[in-house]
Amino acid sequence: MIRKAVLNDLKNIFEIYSKAIEKLKILGINQWDDVYPCLETIKNDIERGEMYIMPLNGHIAACGVINKEDEGYECGNWKYGDNYRVIHRLCVNVDFQSMGIGKKMLQCLEDEIKNMKFDSVRIDVLPNNKRAMDMYKNFGYIDAGKVEYRKGMFRLYEKKLK
Repeated sequence: MIRKAVLNDLKNIFEIYSKAIEKLKILGINQWDDVYPCLETIKNDIERGEMYIMPLNGHIAACGVINKEDEGYECGNWKYGDNYRVIHRLCVNVDFQSMGIGKKMLQCLEDEIKNMKFDSVRIDVLPNNKRAMDMYKNFGYIDAGKVEYRKGMFRLYEKKLK
């Protein structure tokens, strides 16, 4: 259901983030902006083989990154050790929102992490992004503290993979 992104996907992925940023602003969620995630960040994600996309009906329905980058995560109250990966920049195309795509993408990313033989997954989210927080909690993520980033205080979550 998902595949690694290639450079030919870059323009479409960047557009997905740009439209999501606009929608988040309308909702009062200031998680992303024109500084992050920028085109260069997304390009680097693709070149490192860390960006995944969910193709659907000839479009990219969702995207997200799996890596071990965890700047700021040293302050987390982690329970599951060092055999983990982090999901970053999980984003659903605004044209595919409210269709369960976010849940499907999260499940696919978790499955990919399991296939890589990692035991747990970590993620962060801006506290006023209630939909994302609810989704993570419904998926079994547990609170692991908070971290301060440029955009404010983010909640940290962790999940043990079975």
